[in-house]
Amino acid sequence: MEIQKLVVGFVKTNCYLVYENNYGVIIDPGGDCDFILSKIKELNSVNFLYIINTHGHFDHTYCDKSLKESLNLKILIHRKDSFFLNSNSINKIIEPSYNEVEPDILLEDNDFIDVNFFKLKVFHSEGHTPGSIMLITENEIFSGDTIFKNSIGRTDLEYGNSKKMKETIIKILDYFKKDYTIYPGHGDITTLNYEKRNLYRFLDLL
Repeated sequence: MEIQKLVVGFVKTNCYLVYENNYGVIIDPGGDCDFILSKIKELNSVNFLYIINTHGHFDHTYCDKSLKESLNLKILIHRKDSFFLNSNSINKIIEPSYNEVEPDILLEDNDFIDVNFFKLKVFHSEGHTPGSIMLITENEIFSGDTIFKNSIGRTDLEYGNSKKMKETIIKILDYFKKDYTIYPGHGDITTLNYEKRNLYRFLDLL
């Protein structure tokens, strides 16, 4: 599996191009749409199938519409966060240039996204937003704004929920039995084994 990390937008969101054997997905295209498109075109042999949003905030979904229209892609987002893509959502208030778009597939916990030569499992990780998800491969986790290096996603923003984040951390600690490389929504790549000590610490803080 090949993973390209692109840091985009003024919030410095990590957008990932993930592909294997010429099929791939775009995770969290949160800004600098022309830049993302240029990087995709450099991979002209890769057939990108989906845009996957780990949650609905504008800094992870800003380029959904433009990339969907340019590349004829389907947009996937958890059912509980689909409202962020609507015309009357908070994204439009925070960023007036935000272009609303209709998602094509609404995800649920434990769904599998089939990308021909690999699959991504949906792990619902409510807390930062109601429909936050992590995407799991055999050895990698794309954690969105659930887990960062040395930190976790904020719960003090609108639609955040510290109680749900605590439940998510408990779920993570119980579910994952081996180490994974974590590709977060912002900041540096890390590992699950390293972050577990921080997750236990945050359990006491939430």
